[in-house]
Amino acid sequence: MKIRPFTIEIAQSEIDDLKKRISTWREPDQLQAIGWAQGTEHEELRRLMQHWRTGFDWRKHEAAWNIHPHYQTDIGGETIHFIHARAAVATNRTVILTHG
Repeated sequence: MKIRPFTIEIAQSEIDDLKKRISTWREPDQLQAIGWAQGTEHEELRRLMQHWRTGFDWRKHEAAWNIHPHYQTDIGGETIHFIHARAAVATNRTVILTHG
């Protein structure tokens, strides 16, 4: 198993494409006073889309994420991205956080 350093570098073309798709998002209809009963509450979804449209700074977050030591390896034909960082206080415990 070969472990290789990895740096998060999001292509500007990908960010531009995402912004374009977000800018053309059409708000869904929602029944009055239904809240979260049938998915994301309308106003919360609108607020979230506005944040992604104008408030999220990709380069700022990219830099913050890259403060940590990132690596990749291949396991079972899949590329696995992980951070290897030791705890500030030695606990003799290993913590592995994953997402799917």
